[in-house]
Amino acid sequence: MGVLPNPIGSNLRASVNRSMEFNLRGDLAKLDSSALNDRIEQFFAEYERLRAPIGLVSPVRAPFLPEFTGRPRSRGPFRALIFYQIILLIGGEFYWTRNGRLYIIECELKDMLDECQRRIDQGDQ
Repeated sequence: MGVLPNPIGSNLRASVNRSMEFNLRGDLAKLDSSALNDRIEQFFAEYERLRAPIGLVSPVRAPFLPEFTGRPRSRGPFRALIFYQIILLIGGEFYWTRNGRLYIIECELKDMLDECQRRIDQGDQ
């Protein structure tokens, strides 16, 4: 017999991971809902504009290697722009390149969506 997945363990892991995040995005909390919405739309538009050319390029890679886009997969434990830039630099990428800018936009969008979720959870309008 195979081992069944333990849903309690996965929930506990998610809870521990969430508790180890430090949200340093007070700037988003100060925005009203309409300004936050405008900012989200602006970042989505820029993300789509930058992401479009990537689909035209077919990188050559070994079939046994995982696909790598050149961007980190995680925001890290600290939620702030300066830490996202540090993560990029550690990974050998710069934030002004297309891949770097895409990573920054993805992190910013996740932060803004987290802020929207926080407002929903607290009942803010």
